[in-house]
Amino acid sequence: MSAPEPRANPILLGHEAAERTLLGALHFGRMHHAWLITGPEGIGKATLAFRFARRLLAGHAADGAGESLALDPAHPVFRRVVAGGHADLLTIERAYDEKTKRRKRDIAVDDVRKINGSWR
Repeated sequence: MSAPEPRANPILLGHEAAERTLLGALHFGRMHHAWLITGPEGIGKATLAFRFARRLLAGHAADGAGESLALDPAHPVFRRVVAGGHADLLTIERAYDEKTKRRKRDIAVDDVRKINGSWR
């Protein structure tokens, strides 16, 4: 049995310290403009990022953040994120390379520039 896709996965294992860091930033109103989540492939980086995004999008930023970033899978925000239909969440993924028939290794800068109209 495989794990659900990161955007649909309500379970986060082994990232307690990272989750505490994000919760602390929320609780104390010290959010950074960006967070860099790094590590080897398959450890749950995207799952952590979606968990954090769902919590922020649900409006539970500084309301006594509790012990977890978890959001009930029945919550409307959780469902919209899973469906890829939340208006305030934009994700950028690696493009598909027709030559190699695989996803590219990295997200290209030009792909990011296309988002806000700065593409030349």
